[in-house]
Formats: sequence, C-alpha cells, structure tokens
Amino acid sequence: MAGSQSSSSFAQGRGFWLLQPGADHSEDAGSTWILAVTGLVVAACAAGVLGLSPRWFPDNIVSLVLQAARIVLTTAAIAGGAVWALWYVVSEEPSSGAGWIVRNLSLSWVFLPAFVLFYEARSAWMLAIAPLVAVGFAVSLRRLLPVPPEPVKAPGRDTPMPSLNGLPRADSPLLLAACAAALLEGAVLTAGFSLLMASLPLAFAVFLVTWWWAGYEARAAAWWGGRHPPLRQFAAALAVTSLLLVPYTLGEKSGLGLHTHSEWALKTRTTQPANASSGYFGIILYPPPKKKELLLPPTELGPTIDGGLTQPLLIPFDGPYLYFNESDMRPGPKAHVAQGKPTDAKINVRSTDEEPLLMEAHQKIGRPIRLAACGEIDVVLTNADTRPGEIDLALVLADSSTRGRARQVLAARQVISSLPESIPQDRAPVKEVLRFAVPAGAHLRRFDDVTVQFILAPRHARTGAKISVESFELIPRH
Repeated sequence: MAGSQSSSSFAQGRGFWLLQPGADHSEDAGSTWILAVTGLVVAACAAGVLGLSPRWFPDNIVSLVLQAARIVLTTAAIAGGAVWALWYVVSEEPSSGAGWIVRNLSLSWVFLPAFVLFYEARSAWMLAIAPLVAVGFAVSLRRLLPVPPEPVKAPGRDTPMPSLNGLPRADSPLLLAACAAALLEGAVLTAGFSLLMASLPLAFAVFLVTWWWAGYEARAAAWWGGRHPPLRQFAAALAVTSLLLVPYTLGEKSGLGLHTHSEWALKTRTTQPANASSGYFGIILYPPPKKKELLLPPTELGPTIDGGLTQPLLIPFDGPYLYFNESDMRPGPKAHVAQGKPTDAKINVRSTDEEPLLMEAHQKIGRPIRLAACGEIDVVLTNADTRPGEIDLALVLADSSTRGRARQVLAARQVISSLPESIPQDRAPVKEVLRFAVPAGAHLRRFDDVTVQFILAPRHARTGAKISVESFELIPRH
C-alpha cells in the first residue's frame, strides 16, 4: 500500500496536477509558485512602464544595442528585486536560495520587453514571443521543482477487488492534450479581435505542454537554462529587442521607420472607399460656433477662377474632428455628435477596447485650388497634450469632384512641443506651426478638401491627441 501511494504521488507531480511540487519539496512548493508568479507579473509591469517611446531611442547601432540591453536588464532587475524581497517574507523560504530562484525565473523575464514592443506596434509577432515567455517560465519552474526518480513499486498482492488496470493512468497526457487543444482553439478564435487576448491562451497551452514534457525529459530544463542562466536567453532577447528598435531609430533615416510605415498605411486607407455601415459608434466633434467672419480673403487675394494662387491664403479651421476605430474608414451611422475642441479639459476621447483609435480633422475649401500653384501648406495648431510621447501630423489633400476622390498624402511632420521627455502637467497650451511642402510632381491636379491625420506614439494609440487645428495657410509656389 505504501508503494502504491508513493507511485500515485509521483504520478500527480509529473502529470497535469500543476501545483504539485514534482519532488520531495512539499514544504517549499507553494512558496516557489508564489515567487514565480509574482516575478512574472512584476516583470510584465516593468516592461510596460519603461515607456518604449520611439523618441527616446538613439540613432546609431552601438547606442541602440546598449539601449536594448538597458531595457532587458532593467526589466529583469526590477522583477528580481521583487522576488528577492518577497523571498524573506514567504511563510516557508524555499531551500533553493533567492539568488538561484531569480536566475532561473529570469529565463522568461528577458523576453517581456520584446513582447511589449510587438504589442505596442500591434504586430502579430507577439504571438511568437508569448510562447518563448511560457517555455522559459515552465522550464525555470521545473529546475526549481524537479520530478524525482520513479520509485520502485511494491509487489502486488491478491485482493478480491476487481482490477483497475483498464483505467487511464494518473499521469496520462490525454487531459493535458485536451486542455491544450481547447486553449489553442481559443487563441485562434480571439486572434481576429485582439492579439493580446489571443496570446494568453496560446502561452498557457505552451506552458502546460512544456511543464509536462520537462517532467519526463530531465535534460530539457538543464539544456534550456544552460550552465549559467540566463546568459543564453539574455543574448537572444537582446538580439530580438535590438532588431525591434530599428524601425523606431535607424529605420527613420533609411525609409524603413515606424512613421514611414504609418504614412504608407494612411495612403492605403485613404485610397479605399469610405464605409460607414459597420455600426461602430465613433465620435464627431464640431468646434464651437464662431462669430460671422470672412473665411476667405477677397476674390483678388484668394484663388483665381482657374484655381491659382497669387498671394498666401488663410483659411480658419471650422470643420469636424472624427474619432473612429482602426478597422473602420470613418465613424458609423450611430456616431455620437458633440461640440468642443480636443484641447478642452472636458474632452477626453479614448478607445473602449484594444483597437487603436484614429483621429482626423476635416476642412472643406469653398473653391478648388490647383495643387501646382501651391508650394506649401502651413498648419497652425494648439497643443495641450502633456503626455510624453511623439505626435506627428500628416496632410491628405482630396478633390471631391473626381470619381473615387483622388488624393495626395503629404509627408508627416513632428509636433515639436510633443518631443520633450518630461512635460509638466500644468504646462500651458503651446501654439505651433507645421509646414508641409507640396511636391512639384504631385499627381493630384486640384483639391477642395484637407484632412489632418494624427499619428501618436504606439503606447498612446488608443487615445485621442489633445491638439486643436486653428487654421491653414496656403503659400503660392514661386
């Protein structure tokens, strides 16, 4: 009977019953699990709070690698400090020692900055990093809670009870496989709605399989961790994180940058027909009504009959601001309509789900203007946004009289007042002028519609910018 109980205990340790220690460490298994889960949560929070804003990163290879190392090491150091401090207050201190526990658990922590970068860039590659974190977490736990050698079973004895040999073994992987399959199916179903939500069941499924496999293959944990954990994982995480920082830094100079990709996405989106039948509510914000004023200068100072410009033309902004989901082209038919400016204290627009929020400002022009006659468009704006994070603006010019609304996208410009690393919360709104050069060989012949598109740092992609457009000034081409 004693041998049977020992075998049953071992079977639970190496099977699906995850909270079993897997070794004769029942006195410290619970404490080890508490330390492991706490370290993982703290590391995830640290990776997110580090604030991976593109403007903080350098523009040369050496500094880029050093910056990636700083992010990875800081994440691991913060989580390690939390585990080390908690190690002294858990009810039963694990016999492994705080240093050894931190070194092993960091096998998964070092990949979290890369996961956060992919998440902020809304890249599906985050689904490839999540399993790495899960594998590192499972293997590190197996090194701390290994499965003991299988005990010798006591010889059986005659009994009048019927045999139970036909039932599945206690360590049968059938239940594990079923749970992993269900989790993977859940990941596939949720991937279309949220990559973050899809990564969670995917990571848990990989964790279950790895935990079970590492219990049978004792060399797996030793091979993954190496002789000096976590040097091997740190090198891999450093390489991945460094490559991920390239679009934020070096890529801006070579045309492969993050904002270059954003402008390409803008061009792709604006060439597609508008579709407001999605039912997404969205928000349409109209500026407060102004006193009657002459929007355009007299005819001799404004555009000529053929759309030419003889002098600079000032157009006060009086159009709407549109807020809508990234998967839509514009607000839906049930959009909420309100009055105000984005810079108003009471106006705070944000996405209610994981989808990024797009923000645009639209201005109609009374008389079409020939694009060849316009050499530059200056946008006067007021920036009341005090959140650290770069904000760029792009201009889209359109001709509403043509079939398909021909468009011309002008390259995005930085809002200089959004670049400081630290912005006081009580900073007064800043007025700024962005100058957009109109290319001489533009394909668009004329335009009567101007759209301002706001491009925020990835970590602010689900909120609207606190920026109001004041006016446009069209400068003739000389």
